Amino acid sequence: MEEVRVAADTFETVKIEAYDNKSGRLEAEYWYSQTAKWFVKVRNYGIVDGFVRLGDAWTDSAHADTSR
Repeated sequence: MEEVRVAADTFETVKIEAYDNKSGRLEAEYWYSQTAKWFVKVRNYGIVDGFVRLGDAWTDSAHADTSR
C-alpha cells in the first residue's frame, strides 16, 4: 500500500506497473484506490518520443488530447 496525494484528496493505493513483454521496459505505472474504485494517479512512458506523462486520473482524462 502506498499513500498518494492528488488534487482531489489523499488515497491509500496499490501501485501497478506495466512492462513491455519483449523488452521488459517499464511502460506505465498506475495507482489504484479501492476507495475511489479507479486509478488516482497514472504515469505513462512514451515509446515514440520518450516523453513522460504524469497526472492524476481525476483531471488528466478530461484534458487529454484524443486527436492522435
